[in-house]
Amino acid sequence: MSELVLINGRTVPAGEARVPVDDRGLLYGDGLFETLRVRGGRPFRLDRHVARLFASCGELAIDPAVSPDMLAVSAAQLVEANAVSSGVLRIQITRGRGAGPDIPDDAEPTVLVTATSGRLYPAELYERGLRAVTAGFPRNERSPLVRHKTTNYLECVLARREAKLAGCDEAVMLNTVGRVAEAAASNIFLVTDGRLVTPPPQEGLLPGITRADVMELARAEGVEVIERPVRPEELREADEVFLTNSVLEVCGLAELDGEAVGGGARDLTTRLAEAYAGLASGEAGP
Repeated sequence: MSELVLINGRTVPAGEARVPVDDRGLLYGDGLFETLRVRGGRPFRLDRHVARLFASCGELAIDPAVSPDMLAVSAAQLVEANAVSSGVLRIQITRGRGAGPDIPDDAEPTVLVTATSGRLYPAELYERGLRAVTAGFPRNERSPLVRHKTTNYLECVLARREAKLAGCDEAVMLNTVGRVAEAAASNIFLVTDGRLVTPPPQEGLLPGITRADVMELARAEGVEVIERPVRPEELREADEVFLTNSVLEVCGLAELDGEAVGGGARDLTTRLAEAYAGLASGEAGP
């Protein structure tokens, strides 16, 4: 059976889905998306991802033309229809049709949902740890887009290209004043003197759903969690560094710009990775 997708309320085979050539998501990256992990046939933290998506729609004046509850139910139904036990769910909303830079008054959004098996990170990546480079250009922490997951994603694509060309997995993004913001597709944590440290949103990062879960899990273990500006040299001096996102979940950083990070220590990283996996598996059920 061919993979099904949900587009504007209709479930159709992926090969039959159509987006107009003047869709603003295609022309200008004028849209938003969420990507999340499917475990045990259930999208993990679907409600939180949909809430963030709709909050961003509100701030960027995009009318989703569907309720959060209806979209969440339809997305979960698509996961079931495609028999995705372990994989990735992606929800995307664009502003709709309209050429030209001005936002049309009558734009009708395009809502696209896909659910795909697999597409997960390989087990050996977690065993060896991520390798990263520092991106050659800054993240603009003053941008109105920086705290939203927009389809205008080229900056992250280019940063990841830098990483791949250097034989690495991820790129660390510094902001315009030279402090750590996040990785191209992940949030960053460092462990120092038993405390968990991560940059605050105003440093130029998307506050991840997994990021929030990990902070909560750490506090439940009695670990002090601190949000504060982070200098890039602190990543090399830290006892441990790890990255998080909804598909990667929790993965240690082993190398940055060709230098070892953390001396191979991953005590808290491993504990939080296991706690997060337990949390996610518990919600997925048997």
